[in-house]
Amino acid sequence: MKSNPIEFARLLQQYYKKNITPDKKFLILKKNIMLQRIQSLFLLGYVITILGCFLFFPIGFKIESEQILWSISNLPYIFIILAGVNIFLFSRRKIQISMNIILLFFSVGYEILVFNEIYDRIDNQLQFIVLRFLLALTSWLMLIFANKYIRKDEALIRSMDRLR
Repeated sequence: MKSNPIEFARLLQQYYKKNITPDKKFLILKKNIMLQRIQSLFLLGYVITILGCFLFFPIGFKIESEQILWSISNLPYIFIILAGVNIFLFSRRKIQISMNIILLFFSVGYEILVFNEIYDRIDNQLQFIVLRFLLALTSWLMLIFANKYIRKDEALIRSMDRLR
């Protein structure tokens, strides 16, 4: 059952005008909207932590090819764009889950590439590296929590379909 904001508003008006008790449909619609908000907040948290990670702690890559250097340097911004698009896919939960998993794997792979690049300089910039990887770890946790709540939402929808 998809939550319809118009239906939700209509039921809310009925509740306040006539002082009727909310029925099950009202409560289900309210719960769906709340679950979608928490998912969106975790995805927004991912965008903010990735943006902070790459704006405040940039990494200079030493690669010969200019095209490869450009693509690797702009990869974090692609992560941000994909996560931003993913926020608006709340009605397509399966696509949202798969996109989160893809983002998680590519983000981990990118951080492994970054660690490989800065391994020589680990003595000089230890605090910088630790803060950067803590932000990256926080962003991964945001994606994992978003997936957890998307799956909960999907299970709730499936259980409601079985009741009909």
